[in-house]
Amino acid sequence: MAKVKNELSDDFKTEDGISFFSEIDLNKDGGVSSSYPAWYNQNFLDKMNDEISKLDSSIKHGLVAEKNRSQVLIRIKEMKDRRDKIIDSIPKLTDVQKDKLSGYYKEFGDKIKESLYSRSDMKKGTADAHEEARRMADPCISLTKPMLDLCKAANVRVTGDRVSRNGAAKVWKLLGKRLGEPTNTEHLRKD
Repeated sequence: MAKVKNELSDDFKTEDGISFFSEIDLNKDGGVSSSYPAWYNQNFLDKMNDEISKLDSSIKHGLVAEKNRSQVLIRIKEMKDRRDKIIDSIPKLTDVQKDKLSGYYKEFGDKIKESLYSRSDMKKGTADAHEEARRMADPCISLTKPMLDLCKAANVRVTGDRVSRNGAAKVWKLLGKRLGEPTNTEHLRKD
């Protein structure tokens, strides 16, 4: 059976059915079109809400020419539909799933923390820039099977049982955003 375009494949879901991406994040070929899902970008949603409010206000106050009114109303409807689809794409989690993901958020954080130079090493200049770049790009963080499953759902490249620090950080950020936890990896850096 051919894969239906614009339908999220199992490639982007964990064995438990958890997914970070949704149909709204897919390109015409059924692949993920962006590194992060649309719901992750709160600034984009805020800007969209601001633009909707401005256009609504312009209509209400008669600031839109009558000949352009229908086009503006169509634009408002399209933007509201897109915004609602993005909000609906936020992963719905049970309490059990939240607890599990909270544990994985901590585990990913611990693994990332181990691979970061301390703040004092960075300030003193004793951190090896080449090693830092290698850790960012090369698979150097070993993960458990469930953590690798989350990497798959986050569209992170896995080599064996390892991912790069940037890959692990992406999953950590997605988990943090969904759980309402910090998403800046500098929070993990030791002093």
